[in-house]
Amino acid sequence: QSKFGGTSLALDGTGDYATFIGGLPFGTGDFTIEMFVYYTANTGNPCLLDARNSSDNNGIVLYSGPSSQLTYFFGSDRIVSSTVASTGAWHHIAVCRASASTKLFFNGTQIGSTYSDTHNSVAQPTTTIGSFVGGSEYLNGYIDDFRISKTARYTSNFTAPSEPFADKG
Repeated sequence: QSKFGGTSLALDGTGDYATFIGGLPFGTGDFTIEMFVYYTANTGNPCLLDARNSSDNNGIVLYSGPSSQLTYFFGSDRIVSSTVASTGAWHHIAVCRASASTKLFFNGTQIGSTYSDTHNSVAQPTTTIGSFVGGSEYLNGYIDDFRISKTARYTSNFTAPSEPFADKG
């Protein structure tokens, strides 16, 4: 499965995930984290991204909650939506902070409430994709066109991208 280009990150839900060195050092500034996700199964609490040092809640986390609803949290602040990502289809998921207001988007539509966000996102040793930090609640599906930006790309509803993100050389 791939959304664009013939390849994607394939995760089978049985202990595999990807990591990259460093956390998401946005400080208190603007950011966007976005990706296309294709769930093969959406059970449990599959994690899309976890940028914490441990399970101490001090960092950015994006996952499907106990009832498969999309959830974003940082510390004790959460955006919990009633939106459930279906299996067998590609979905664009984005979280964006602009001027201390954080929003969660599903296929270009804001889901959940906007919350005032003054959290200081600092660099952690690693960021995990497809699992919670330490390895649990593995994603069963695919991730394509994963992008992190230190800018607020979306501040209101938008049309989800229909082409791959442009490479920066």
